[in-house]
Amino acid sequence: MRTMILAISLLLATTAYTQDSTAAKAHAKYWCDCLGEVDPKLPQDSIVMMVETCQSLSITNLLNKKIITLDYLLDSATHARFNEIAVSLMLQNCTILSTLLAEKKEPEPVYREENPGNIFTPISFFSKYGLLPGETNTRLHVYNMDKKDNHYQRSVDIRWVFENKQDALKWHRMNLQQNSEDGEPVKGTFMIEGAEEIKVYRESAKAMEMMKAFGMVQRQHYFIFVVENVVCKIFVATDGTIDSNGVLPFAKAAATQVKAFLPK
Repeated sequence: MRTMILAISLLLATTAYTQDSTAAKAHAKYWCDCLGEVDPKLPQDSIVMMVETCQSLSITNLLNKKIITLDYLLDSATHARFNEIAVSLMLQNCTILSTLLAEKKEPEPVYREENPGNIFTPISFFSKYGLLPGETNTRLHVYNMDKKDNHYQRSVDIRWVFENKQDALKWHRMNLQQNSEDGEPVKGTFMIEGAEEIKVYRESAKAMEMMKAFGMVQRQHYFIFVVENVVCKIFVATDGTIDSNGVLPFAKAAATQVKAFLPK
């Protein structure tokens, strides 16, 4: 008798779970389909509200189709199983859910596509350091060493122009890690007249390992700062005898040039 009672209990439990699973699958499907109509560009609080609304609409749909009954929802154990399965299915199969709930990045200010040539440091400055003109485009000017034993090996003079200082500073902060190329911050105070939020970096640990593997002796320097509505990045590669202070004149020259020919 006990064996029969146990068998009946197991059968009822399995049947209940199957019903829960079927209802939960239907709930997850209706819920996900509803979310497909939600605009991902909505503010985050509006999206959360729409997720909750779609959940309620799905429950109503299940009730109307008699997939579940009101008693089904009022039973705490059944409701708990139902929710657990439905949420698990949503997390596995409803890709739109993760898209909607992903943390939204604050939009970046947009820099101008074209830069005036006069905001770049003149060729005459680089010639004093044994550097000759290389690649040039509207965003950057490159200079390379003219002799193999030159202390200054390469320089890249880069500019981004924005509509105003606020946009330039915001973009500078949002892109600092990328523009530093994951370099190591340099301690100390570097004064550059007319420049704001001056950040100075050395090469990254990864870059250092790579140079060692190739038997190269090089130090990389990054000066990144804002002059009014212009973001400047000054990259200079040197041999092991030049520290960041030895590269400071490159950053100062860039700031002076931008200030003198500030794009409006």
